[in-house]
Amino acid sequence: MTRSFHERPHVQCGTVTAIEGATVKVMVGKLSACDHCRSRLACGVSRKGVYHTVDAYPRSPMKQGTPVRLELSSRSAALAICIAFVLPVVLMVTVFAFISNTTPNELIAGLGALTAVPAYYIVLYTGRNRLKQYLRIHAYSTAGTDANDAPILTVHRDLES
Repeated sequence: MTRSFHERPHVQCGTVTAIEGATVKVMVGKLSACDHCRSRLACGVSRKGVYHTVDAYPRSPMKQGTPVRLELSSRSAALAICIAFVLPVVLMVTVFAFISNTTPNELIAGLGALTAVPAYYIVLYTGRNRLKQYLRIHAYSTAGTDANDAPILTVHRDLES
């Protein structure tokens, strides 16, 4: 059975470093692409050092040191990109257009649009726990398999379908 593109997961491998209730903390290698990305400081993925930690939901019982495969569905990845990058631009353009139509001063319209974006991110930050329900990273144990053969942050594509 082939899954549609939106059901195919993004995959990365790591090691469980801690267990906290229903989630596990997984240490993963920092992707080299982060070093060249202009958004690396804003997105939270890029940290100093070679590794960073990700919270994930285990699909089976795990213990500290267990090698895992992390999966994020393409649908969740697309939602995260929309929330982080697309919606703020749409908000900024909408606020700019609305204020431009109500006042002739473009400076006020521009400042209003720029002020809307930090307000959006503050609202997003306050609702981050609710967003975690929709943006879940799942951890699958790779113990007993060769974790080095697992792909690093790829999208599964079945070209035959």
